[in-house]
Amino acid sequence: MTDRSGSLTRHRVARVVVATGCVVGSVLLISCSSNSGSGGGSTGASSTASAGVAQAEKLLAAQQLPPTAQLVLSPVTGAAALRGKTIAYISSGLSFPFSQEVLSGTKAAAAVLGMKVTVTDTQGDPSAASSQIDQAVGLHSSAIILQGTDPTDVRAAIEDAKAAGIPVVSVAALPEATVPATLASFGVSASVTFSSAEAGKQLADFVVANSNGNADVGIIGSSTFPISAPTIAAFKSELERLCPSCSTVEQDSPETQWATTLQSQAASMVISHPDVNYLFPLVDAMAATVKAGIASSGASSRVKVVSLNASIGDLKAIASGTDPEVADVGGPNVRMGWASVDQVVRLLTGAAANGATIPQMTFDAASVSKLDLSKPRETFFGTYDYVAAYEKSWGMS
Repeated sequence: MTDRSGSLTRHRVARVVVATGCVVGSVLLISCSSNSGSGGGSTGASSTASAGVAQAEKLLAAQQLPPTAQLVLSPVTGAAALRGKTIAYISSGLSFPFSQEVLSGTKAAAAVLGMKVTVTDTQGDPSAASSQIDQAVGLHSSAIILQGTDPTDVRAAIEDAKAAGIPVVSVAALPEATVPATLASFGVSASVTFSSAEAGKQLADFVVANSNGNADVGIIGSSTFPISAPTIAAFKSELERLCPSCSTVEQDSPETQWATTLQSQAASMVISHPDVNYLFPLVDAMAATVKAGIASSGASSRVKVVSLNASIGDLKAIASGTDPEVADVGGPNVRMGWASVDQVVRLLTGAAANGATIPQMTFDAASVSKLDLSKPRETFFGTYDYVAAYEKSWGMS
């Protein structure tokens, strides 16, 4: 789990050591030679490691394919009556490509419905998020999309929105699409997100395959985001399952500290732990700063970077083949914006909000080489026309 105090934690699964010798049982003495004793044990350990790598490679191959599942959307009655209503979009970092793409999808979907979108930016500060929710309530917004902010950090403001009859849709913050009962009780009406567990597992599968089962991973989480702890937990669990001899060290970096301490934190991690050969900053908005820290420590030739969100700049870095960044997991962020508005539509028309889990892919040098990075990023995720599916369910086509 992410250590919110920022202190260093260490997790290592003991490496298998096989000793040469004879095994004496209570009934039977088994004779052996040095060849049979050590050779058999080493072969077993090697076989286990190879099996883990082979499984990781198989999983990775599937995770690099565009999603094919189509949306199952119940029809909505009354969406046309939403024309002129306002959605307050509250972002946790509009300077990040991820946030910009989600906002782009939100605006495009709202335009189809004739709805307005107001935009504010918390810059990762919960107190700013609270103020912006209060502002949206004061302006009589019809719904609030809260992107990237932990709802528990702004509970009082969300309770005020609930009292005013304004639904709050959490986006890219909760680990799963199902809203926990405690959050629902104080006003979180729906969740649109990626699966944190799947994201963590996918990155671990890549690391095991890419390292051939020889990975020591430095993890820099960000407790600003509720997805941090479950993503990291899933990463560590999958790494341990497929590569018991792999290891992790873990630190925390809240978003408000990225500009001031993240670079030195990354440098210190690779210097203090010279066996680390991968760094995993939670989201790729941290990657450029982390890579600067690696470079300042003189470790660019030995430390690779993996992360989440698959922003276009990071995919270009991966494609170069000369950058420390080697893999990124992400999904269609514009689609996340459409899914968020779909939840708003359902909540405002009295339909049941069902949440949405956005599919994601793993991108590495091999898969990125097949893409035209000059095209819109959304085209990397297959040809399924989700826009038409949403418009049809709203009765707008």
